[in-house]
Amino acid sequence: MGLLVSLQEIDREVLALRVLKDELPAKIAAVRDRLDQAEAEQAAARGALDQMGRDHRDREAKLEETKAHIGRLKNRTGEIKTNTAYFAHLKEIESAEKQRTAVEDEILGLMEKIEGAEKELSAHDAKVTEEIAGFEGRRRELEVEYAHVDGEVEEKTKAREKLAGSLDPVLLSRYEIIRVQMRGTAVVPARNATCAGCRMRLPPQLFNQVREGRSIIDCPHCHRILYWNPSA
Repeated sequence: MGLLVSLQEIDREVLALRVLKDELPAKIAAVRDRLDQAEAEQAAARGALDQMGRDHRDREAKLEETKAHIGRLKNRTGEIKTNTAYFAHLKEIESAEKQRTAVEDEILGLMEKIEGAEKELSAHDAKVTEEIAGFEGRRRELEVEYAHVDGEVEEKTKAREKLAGSLDPVLLSRYEIIRVQMRGTAVVPARNATCAGCRMRLPPQLFNQVREGRSIIDCPHCHRILYWNPSA
């Protein structure tokens, strides 16, 4: 009976290792997600800064155009013949000057925004650098863990094969069937005349047979294989 208990313990350990192994890709993906998020935020910040740069160049071009327009208007001042036309001309120059001032204010506002956006992008750059280092480090750790788990699974699988080879084939087959049906627990102790698997009471005579250990006894309720362990 001790061999069956040992076999079940190995099976449980292998199952736990395989679950751990299955979780490793998700752990790597979680770390990658943080890097992806940082890179997305970096790209958005860079895109915003690029747009501000384009807007700034557009405003600079508009300012030069407005200045040239004002220059042309002033050059025409001497050509004005009547007072009415002269005052209308001055009004046009005044309007153009106001437009120039408005464009200059826009440029100043954009320069302030660009300065802030550059600082923000710099912070995102630093964050991405940090996340890349964290991702690479964590990935290496997980890959080492992955390889370690693989090694343990291989080692325990060999131990299982050796142990299973020393069991009666009929008993081993019986164990495998129950293990599948009972989700990994085929062998359980009997405690205080109770099956530790299903918690149901065992008939006194059956419990005594389990304690004697002369034959393989199943629980009449859940059909797991019972064994006696005084310390359990």
